[in-house]
Amino acid sequence: MAETDLEQYKMHREEVMLYIQQIFRTELSALLAVGAVYAWLIHEAETVFIEGRLWYVPSCVILLAGFRCSHLVFEMQRIGMFLSHIENVAFKGDGWEHFKRKLSKRWSDQASTSFSTLIWISAFLGSAWMSNYLYHHQPHAAIPSILIH
Repeated sequence: MAETDLEQYKMHREEVMLYIQQIFRTELSALLAVGAVYAWLIHEAETVFIEGRLWYVPSCVILLAGFRCSHLVFEMQRIGMFLSHIENVAFKGDGWEHFKRKLSKRWSDQASTSFSTLIWISAFLGSAWMSNYLYHHQPHAAIPSILIH
């Protein structure tokens, strides 16, 4: 095994670990941002009418965070293919990426990716529904009289 193979392997494994941390931070940041925006909107809606588009900011945050996490997962998969190549050359096909590929043939591994996608889609749709509901159920005191039937 060449020294450069091992160095590249370590570097790319570290990159994967950084992507995992970024996914966690993205998920946490999105959760906090959505909660903060909804809290602010609900608080402000008690005194002033809030334009409809503002209610959909949390949905946009969820959508963008979901895209970012998807991008990071695809990047990790791309790096995984390269690491698999290094494992073939340097470790004779023995290593984490090969082990993981054997596991990914199991239904539970495939289900986890589908489940993550389903969670992001559900969060987006739930947020869009919540935004629509809150927009249409603002206190009448906050709605300009011209908009009240």
